[in-house]
Amino acid sequence: MLLRALKLLLIAITVILLMALCAIMLSAATQVPQLAMMAVILFCIVFVMVVAILSTTAAARRRRAAAMLNYLEQAVRHNLPLPRIIRAIGEGETGKSNSRFARDMIAAEQALQEGAPLAVVLSAVPQMPSRVIGLVSAAERVGRLPQVLSRIMEQRRAAIARSMTPGLMPFYRAYPLALALIFVFMTSMLMVFVAPRFETIFKDFKTPLPRVTQLTFEIARGAGPWIAVLLATVILALIIAGISSHWRGGALGLVEGPFGWIANRLPWIGRVRLYRALGDALEFTADAVEAGRPIDVSIAEAAQVGANSRLREIFDRWYQEMIQGRSIADAARVAGMPAQTCSMLATALQTPDLAPVMRFLGRYYSSRFSRAIAFLEASFVPVIALVMGIFVAWLALSVFMPMVRLIDRLGPYPVMIGL
Repeated sequence: MLLRALKLLLIAITVILLMALCAIMLSAATQVPQLAMMAVILFCIVFVMVVAILSTTAAARRRRAAAMLNYLEQAVRHNLPLPRIIRAIGEGETGKSNSRFARDMIAAEQALQEGAPLAVVLSAVPQMPSRVIGLVSAAERVGRLPQVLSRIMEQRRAAIARSMTPGLMPFYRAYPLALALIFVFMTSMLMVFVAPRFETIFKDFKTPLPRVTQLTFEIARGAGPWIAVLLATVILALIIAGISSHWRGGALGLVEGPFGWIANRLPWIGRVRLYRALGDALEFTADAVEAGRPIDVSIAEAAQVGANSRLREIFDRWYQEMIQGRSIADAARVAGMPAQTCSMLATALQTPDLAPVMRFLGRYYSSRFSRAIAFLEASFVPVIALVMGIFVAWLALSVFMPMVRLIDRLGPYPVMIGL
């Protein structure tokens, strides 16, 4: 408890220092713009260092979480004693940085021996996706844990095989951030060292700066300090989102975090995330039906599988319509399920193959999510390069247009031979 309180205190002090730095930069921007730009450069460097440290730590934790999930899948498949496996994983972690993880594994082993579900163990692993925790928790309730763990590992292997370069997702996270910070750094250098010289030279020649250069200087001077404020706000938002997600049960997959709630309601991203959640929920429904549970109870439990509030609202409405007497297809249509799902369910009513139909629909929506991710991976780098190329071209015009105007201004003067 003392260590956790100390960490929270250090986080609070860091946030206060960041906000104080932003206040100094805002006040300096009105008096000494060059000082504000230098502060922006310093803040960008500090931000890059913090992000690099956090990214490295998060990547290591994700690899450990994936390895542990693989161990658990093999243990469940071969019917090995889970408490001993958990203790062995904890004892295998050495070093001061892993001492807390080892203690968490010992506590998880004791919880398993006392009858706690496997989701408790997974929730103690840093960077374990809440989606995986929710699926494992639901699989334990219907007695389909080996099948679900095997399906999760198959999806992971397929995702790795789909990506030509292992570890490409960290590159996607770092690439736009690196480009944006480099652009901010170059703009700040331009404003600190080049802009004052240009303004002095053009003032001496009584010539106005080109409009594109004036606009760049005005935007940079007005937005420079606010960029630091934005970066500080992003850091603070990430801290608050992480803490609030654990407070509200996000670590157990019960609810979505603030950023997840926003992403689920974005135009294209929200639909893609809904496909993934829908695939998981329909696969779980098929597992529950095959385990002998009623279809209405299976749908009600499927609503709790993923931390996607949009899907939860749809499945809750679906369940409510079914208990009021509607058929499964009509209830799905009223709840707002996709038209293809409603048509397939209407056909399944005439056959005893409801579980296979649910499983087919789950795999269909999971494949739609995979295709959307593949399209995003293919178009991500070209789009970012195009956007940043436009910004760089604008910045280059802001530098070269004053030179061109100076050449035009000095060109008509006669050349004095012999001087």
